Amino acid sequence: MQITFDPAQSAAPARPSGGAWPFSLVTATTTIVAESITELVAHLVGETYVGLDDDQALLARYDAACTIAGMTQALYCETALDPAAETEETLTALLSDRGQGAVELQGPWTHEVPLVLVRTDYEPFTEMSVPGGNVVFVDPSHERVFLESLDRFGFVSFLVHQPLGKGFSG
Repeated sequence: MQITFDPAQSAAPARPSGGAWPFSLVTATTTIVAESITELVAHLVGETYVGLDDDQALLARYDAACTIAGMTQALYCETALDPAAETEETLTALLSDRGQGAVELQGPWTHEVPLVLVRTDYEPFTEMSVPGGNVVFVDPSHERVFLESLDRFGFVSFLVHQPLGKGFSG
């Protein structure tokens, strides 16, 4: 069971079994509380996610990761990139469609605009070496890792309730 609410309008609804919700996801406009991480991922990926087998779920997370990486890359480029001052190689890396395979680099990424990539396009998931430098990864390899990767660069805040009154942690 997951519940979405606007924290500016109301407090979190009570959990049917009592106690604190074990997981929550905070976006710019809503907070989602849920019994499982799968339910939180379904909120981002689509409601049909809950019924998928492991391989289908990974593909659904991968598709979402590609979309999120592409949108995030576009935002980074919008705010800090002058296309007229960049090389073709730089523009290709920054503007290539995520989901079309790994972005190949010649050494670490040193540009001031971070390069947003999908982690499963690189080792150990493929034979492509993991690029270093100013790179941010969206990682769809596992549900929790996916949410943690989105949390790392501010797309959402992923919180896990700690038992025994220890509150929430990210």
